[in-house]
Amino acid sequence: MHGLASVVMPAFNRGFIIREALESILEQTYQDWEALVVNDGSTDDTSEVVKEYTRSECFITCAWANEDANAALFERHIPLLFLGKRLKWQGSKEVLTVSFLDGTHVFPANIFLI
Repeated sequence: MHGLASVVMPAFNRGFIIREALESILEQTYQDWEALVVNDGSTDDTSEVVKEYTRSECFITCAWANEDANAALFERHIPLLFLGKRLKWQGSKEVLTVSFLDGTHVFPANIFLI
């Protein structure tokens, strides 16, 4: 159909809501996807919540930026970490409709490889 879609989700102290965002990815009708959560040094339970999903869902991974990392520089290199031909940046409090990845809302990944 459209090929692998990569969903990239930056997160900082979103433990209270990130579960909803991750569940909205899991509920997608389009099943050819991978998800990458970029945890930007959260000090709440974001890490624990995301780890639950990385253990149980093989298509959800997490990149950890520590407090000394330059988050903007780190996020600039995110396109090197995913494999999809299409990309969706998803806010950690953004809940996707179940057919979101089916549509044209996901951008070609190569537009970010500049």
